[in-house]
Amino acid sequence: MKLIYIHRTPLAAIAALSKTKNSISLLEPYIYRREHFLKAGNDAEGNEVYALWLNTDMLLTRRLIMSYCELHNISDDTYIVKDVRPGNFRTKLIAFLFYLGLPRIALALLKLCANRNLADPLPGLTGID
Repeated sequence: MKLIYIHRTPLAAIAALSKTKNSISLLEPYIYRREHFLKAGNDAEGNEVYALWLNTDMLLTRRLIMSYCELHNISDDTYIVKDVRPGNFRTKLIAFLFYLGLPRIALALLKLCANRNLADPLPGLTGID
């Protein structure tokens, strides 16, 4: 099974990396890109986890993935597309900073949350279960 996390900002990659228990430092080479596709690795259940962020409507991104899979005869039961949504103030602020084109500040805030030994640096992300 393939899990694809989507968002308009790199929050999609943060959600995917947290699902695979990988460090957010893997995101740093791609942090300045407005759009990107990232393979985050495998989760505990053995699913392949991906992240896609495009600066466009999330419904359009979802339809793009579904159309691609349909064109290449990829069955619907082999992938799941999950929308990542910021739920609390901290995640909304990080998403807003990414959206404004300030990824360095967003990443610094994210690392600050992680360095404070919070069990989950972004508990406000929804749609990642």
